[in-house]
Amino acid sequence: MMILFLHICVSSVDPLAFPSAVEAGAQMVEIGNYDSFYEMGIQFSPEQILKLTRETRRILPSITLSVTVPHMLSLPDQVKLAELLEQEGADIIQTEGGKYSSPSKPGVLGLIEKVTTATPTLAVAYSISRAVQIPVMCSSGLSAVTAPMALTAGAAGVLSFQRFQADEQGWVDTIKSVIFGGAVRISTMDWLGQSQYLRQTVFWPSLSSAVSELLKQVIFSKHALVNMLVTYWSHFLDGTDEYLKSILYSTILCHSSSRNNCKGRVKIKYYIVPGYKKTGPQNPIKTVFKELECADDKLKKMALRVIAESLLEEEIAGLKEEIPCDGHQQQRLVNDEVL
Repeated sequence: MMILFLHICVSSVDPLAFPSAVEAGAQMVEIGNYDSFYEMGIQFSPEQILKLTRETRRILPSITLSVTVPHMLSLPDQVKLAELLEQEGADIIQTEGGKYSSPSKPGVLGLIEKVTTATPTLAVAYSISRAVQIPVMCSSGLSAVTAPMALTAGAAGVLSFQRFQADEQGWVDTIKSVIFGGAVRISTMDWLGQSQYLRQTVFWPSLSSAVSELLKQVIFSKHALVNMLVTYWSHFLDGTDEYLKSILYSTILCHSSSRNNCKGRVKIKYYIVPGYKKTGPQNPIKTVFKELECADDKLKKMALRVIAESLLEEEIAGLKEEIPCDGHQQQRLVNDEVL
């Protein structure tokens, strides 16, 4: 909320986790995102989902509430659950359609694969939208080809959480479209090099190494400003920090010599999901910036200077409390490396 002007929806299967998120600025909550539980062999019954819905509505009687209907249920059972969820006060029903994978064949055959993959969620959206009066959000297994079909089937909106990042070309085209000296803004739930040919380790879309390399190119060749917002939450992956440093260091290399004549820059900020470890809402400094470690090596000092250029005075003051150092080292770090 401090960075974006978009409405924010927070998803969980724990109603007690929602109040802190709403307090932090979320305008909508969702009971859903069951994918990570499926991989552990855990499924949610209609009775469990109804109980979660009642508890959420009891805690937050006026918040916009979306509830996902598990695709593991039969079509008639999904429709029946949607009807009951509407009676319990759900404002939006979201469908599932299983996992998405990139088509294995190009051209027309690839399009047919996309339509086949989306068939389950399209069928559910069609059936539920005719059984309830509240909006239906169609999700899972969709692509640019099948999203219009979902709207035709009766969905009021479309979500596309594609497990294998089939829409990577959209990211590439967006980055390439940056004008000379322009800016590009990117936000993502996870950022780690992924390949559709390897077993995926994330539950949300991840950006590949190819996109990372393209970002480095626009920093140097187009002198572009790249603003990145990466969400830090319970599924944050080990190694993500190191992966992002390779992009941050591009700015350091760009400005390491006047002979480079390079004016490009990348800024990376973390959004730490409030209460992601059930510790309650984070303060504003922790919400935007991940903890900065004290270091004396030249490279990290340069990185701190790059980051500090975008800090406000109150954020710098907050860093004095956030940096885990003794008083002497903390004061020297804030004065020398940041200020």
